[in-house]
Amino acid sequence: MSGKRFAVLIGNGSFPGEGADDRPRLPPLRCPSADVRGLGGILGTERHGGYAVTALIDRPHSEAKRAVYESLRKAGPDDQVVIYYSGHGKLDEGGNLFLAGCDTDPEFLDPTALSAADVQKYVADSRAGSRIVILDCCFSGAVDRVFRGGSAKGEDADQAGQAVRGLRGEGVFYLTASTDTQTAEEKDDDHYSLLTKHIINGIASGKADIDDDGEVRFSELCRFVQDRTRQEGTQRPLSFIMKSYGDPVVALTGRPALAARREAVERDLSELRRREIIDGADLAQILGWIHRPAREVLHGGLRVEDLVESLHAARANPPAFLKIIHGALSREQVVQAGGGTGSHGGSGRSGLAGGSVSASEPTAFLAKSLRLRPVVVVSVVVIGTIAVTAGWLFYPNPEPAHTTQSSPAADSGSLVTAPPVPLVNPGGAVSLVNPGAPSLVRPSGIK
Repeated sequence: MSGKRFAVLIGNGSFPGEGADDRPRLPPLRCPSADVRGLGGILGTERHGGYAVTALIDRPHSEAKRAVYESLRKAGPDDQVVIYYSGHGKLDEGGNLFLAGCDTDPEFLDPTALSAADVQKYVADSRAGSRIVILDCCFSGAVDRVFRGGSAKGEDADQAGQAVRGLRGEGVFYLTASTDTQTAEEKDDDHYSLLTKHIINGIASGKADIDDDGEVRFSELCRFVQDRTRQEGTQRPLSFIMKSYGDPVVALTGRPALAARREAVERDLSELRRREIIDGADLAQILGWIHRPAREVLHGGLRVEDLVESLHAARANPPAFLKIIHGALSREQVVQAGGGTGSHGGSGRSGLAGGSVSASEPTAFLAKSLRLRPVVVVSVVVIGTIAVTAGWLFYPNPEPAHTTQSSPAADSGSLVTAPPVPLVNPGGAVSLVNPGAPSLVRPSGIK
């Protein structure tokens, strides 16, 4: 992302009335102010893009109009500008889209609201290399009226972007919350409006970065929010491009690309092998997994991208790093023991590589699981033998030991032999949780 980045974020949810009754001209909205703060909090950080953010919350339409105009006018050919609106979208008699300010009168849209036609005029006249407009409002798909004949829509826009992903991305790009006949929702249990919720989540979590290269491009963001909103109801976001080429980077995920994370994890695994903390079979197994396709599901529902992300996040904590390795290998053993084949055939291994541990082999398991050098293991065994012998010498048993086992109800002089206790408990497998689909909640408001 070269050049400067500007973001004008407008949110209007309060529409005070005038006159004797002082009734609001438009129904109040709960989410627009939170939308602006949430999106601004993401885009304004260096981690996610370093935009210079101008936020306008519950301001008159004239202030919004001026802010849009000034940001687009000062931007140069290497710069990128994002114009975002959350609030009421209103249509006039001719089907033209207007964006409501706090002073908008629905009976007089032209003089009291920001028209989509004005926004597009400022966008088209700007020298900015990339201009991205996001409209989270009712009937926002009607914006295509201002440039009909030069646009691509929905999945077509995504395909157009994918075809030229290598290019920086210049021109005009629109993302709308709905079609020209649909309302846009804010749900009871949601802090943000539906479209904005998925934009913020997709960027912050990195899930909108579909190819996992550390950058969220316009086509990826469109595809992500279209898929997510489709799971929650009938609202259908649309994307449009006009006189554009390439696929602009809307934001950064704030984490290294998958390839870089894999390389870092591989270096740490190789170092563990060099220090004989893990063996060659375990190293080969883990390396084989992390270099598979990111969304491939391994044994027990574990996904490759989740395994890589967890290992990368634990690099500074060696015990946690080793525990994740043990957990991943143990998952495979469980799958195999249950009759599945996991991701590889054959029987499980002991120690970090999984496999069952017999109680009759505690010393061998200790050496395998902890990867201790042989001299350390021998020392532990010798010390243990000396301790047992000393106990026998100083505290002899006056009664001969019974060789048979009896129940607790038997004579109290009988000795009940306890079952052998393993020396080491390898612990449970680490569970890497894949967040579930968002819950469906009843709509509480429309824009």
